[in-house]
Amino acid sequence: MGLLKIPGLASGLDTDNLIKTLMTLEKRPLTALTQKRDTQTNQANAWRDLNQRVMTLQKRIEELSNLAASDYSARKSSSSDTSLLSISESRSTAQVGSYSVEVTTLATATAWQSGLMVDGGGVAKPVSDPDADLGVAGTIKVSGGPKDGKTFTVTATDSLNDIVKTINEKSAELGFTASVSQVNPGDYRLVLKGNTGAANDFALVDDGGTVAAGLKLTSADATKVATAANGSMKVNGSTISFAENTVKDAVGGLTLTVSKTGTATVTISKDNAKVIDAVKKVVDQYNTVLDFINEKTSYNSETKTAGTLFGDARVNDLRDGIRRVLIEPVEGQTAAYDSLGIVGISSQGYTKGSAYTGKLSVDQDKLAKALEANPNALRDLFTINDGDKQGVAVRARTYLDNYTKTGGILQGRADALDKGVQLLKDQIKRWEEQILPKREERLRAQFLNLEKSMSTLQNQGNWMSQQIKSLGNPNSQ
Repeated sequence: MGLLKIPGLASGLDTDNLIKTLMTLEKRPLTALTQKRDTQTNQANAWRDLNQRVMTLQKRIEELSNLAASDYSARKSSSSDTSLLSISESRSTAQVGSYSVEVTTLATATAWQSGLMVDGGGVAKPVSDPDADLGVAGTIKVSGGPKDGKTFTVTATDSLNDIVKTINEKSAELGFTASVSQVNPGDYRLVLKGNTGAANDFALVDDGGTVAAGLKLTSADATKVATAANGSMKVNGSTISFAENTVKDAVGGLTLTVSKTGTATVTISKDNAKVIDAVKKVVDQYNTVLDFINEKTSYNSETKTAGTLFGDARVNDLRDGIRRVLIEPVEGQTAAYDSLGIVGISSQGYTKGSAYTGKLSVDQDKLAKALEANPNALRDLFTINDGDKQGVAVRARTYLDNYTKTGGILQGRADALDKGVQLLKDQIKRWEEQILPKREERLRAQFLNLEKSMSTLQNQGNWMSQQIKSLGNPNSQ
C-alpha cells in the first residue's frame, strides 16, 4: 500500500516538502552507517591489496633464498664461430679468460655397407625389395671394441627392414645402429654405424653359422666406409684427443660440440645476472609495498584528506618491521658482508625539503664487485641459517610469514573488516526497509490528523460565524 499523500488543504502547509525535510533529518543515522560501510569496505580492500603485494615480496625473497651456490659463481661463455664450435654447458668451475681452440680432426665412427648377396645358385644378386624375406638364419656376433662378443639373431623370414629393427632395438647393447640404403635402383644394402672414437672400431662375424657371410656383413664381404678414430684439437696450443665430438672439459668447465675443423675463440666471463636480477626483484617489490603503505597512510594537510589506512598502527608496524629485517646487519655474521649496505643495497637518505620514503636502491656495479670478490660471503648474507645467525632473506621470509599465511595478520584484518561491513549492510537494510518507512508513515499520519483537526476546527468556526451572524440579523428566523 502506498503512502498517504496529504495536500494540506486545511492547514495551507506544503506537507510533502515538510515531510521530505523531516525525513532528511531522520536519514542522518542511515547516512552515517553508509559512510562507515564505505570506509570499512575501502579499508578491507586496502588490506587485501596490501596482502597480495606483501605475498609477492615474500615470493621474491624466497626466489633469492633458493638460488644455488653455483648461481653465485655462474659463468657465461661464447664462441666466435658457432658453426665450428658451440657451447652447450658452462659450469661455475670454468675459469674466466679467452681460449683459442683449433679443431684439427673430428672424431669418426666405423661404418660398414653390406655387399651383394648370393642366391642359391651362387650368383651375386641385389636385394630389390627391402621387405622381402631373405631366407637366411643364424646368429651374428660383434668382433672388437667394447661390445665384443655381443650377438643378435636373424630368422629365415627376416627382411632387410626386419634386421634393421632387430639391431636398432639392441643398439645400446651392440654398440652400433643400422639402416637400409638404396645404393642403386633396385639395389638395397644394410649400412651399420658405430660410435665415434678409436676404441669403438668393430666388425661382424658368424657365431657358429654362415648368416653374416650370407648377408655379406663380414669384413671379407662388406665395404668399410669409415673407420672409428679419435678427434684432435689444440686449446691454447695444448693438444687434446677426444672420442666424441661433444667434448667435456677440453676447456675446463665447458662442454663443447665441434662440427668441423678450423679455429675459434672461446670467451668465458662471470655471469652475475641471475643473482643481481633476484636482488633487484626483491628491492623493486619492497619499494612497491612501501609506496602503497605510504599512500594509504598519508595525510594531505592542504586538502584535509587522509589515506584509507591513515593512523592504523598495524600497517605502520608492518612497514617498520620489513625495513628492519632487511636493513639491520646479520647478527653474529663474521664474514666479509654482514649488511646490505656493504654490497650496494642502501636505503634512501633524508633530504631537506623532500619527503622521506625509506625506499631501497641497488648500486649494480658495487653489487657485482661484491659478488665477484666473495660469492660465498654474499650468499651467506642472504641465506645463512645457523642457529641465531639468519641471513637477510631467511629472517625476512620468516617475519613476513606471520602476515601472509592463511589466517595471518593481513588476511585476518581484511576478514574482520568484512564482517563489520556485513553488519553495517544489515543495519542499513533495516533502516531502509523498516525504520525509515515506518517513521515516514508516522509523520504522514500525524500531518493527516493535523489536517483533520484543523478541518474540524474550520468547520466549527464557520458554523459559529454563521450563528453569530444570524443573531445580529432581525429578519433571520
